[in-house]
Amino acid sequence: MTFATVLYYRTIKFSIVMNSQTIFILAKQLNIKFPKEILENLKVSKKPKTEKLFKLIINAKNEHQLDKEILFSKIFGKAYREKNDYLWRNEIRIFKEVIEEFLIE
Repeated sequence: MTFATVLYYRTIKFSIVMNSQTIFILAKQLNIKFPKEILENLKVSKKPKTEKLFKLIINAKNEHQLDKEILFSKIFGKAYREKNDYLWRNEIRIFKEVIEEFLIE
């Protein structure tokens, strides 16, 4: 299940359906417009896996590098399994919260 949200940041309106691909696109766009601010916000959040996920997203050269299985193995150091999907979903949830907090500030 996905949910929609509308965020305003410095008069920019973001109307997005929050799934992992959409949040990846949003992260890349934020990195283009506010590279120092978003990285600083991630460091302040003290969530190293979330910061690592962000860096993997912005440094991805193609869509294949954004596959869940590849990102999962780079973040958690083990292969993605269906039984470990809860770890992935939780990390995406935390990542969304950090992005939303950044947009609200």
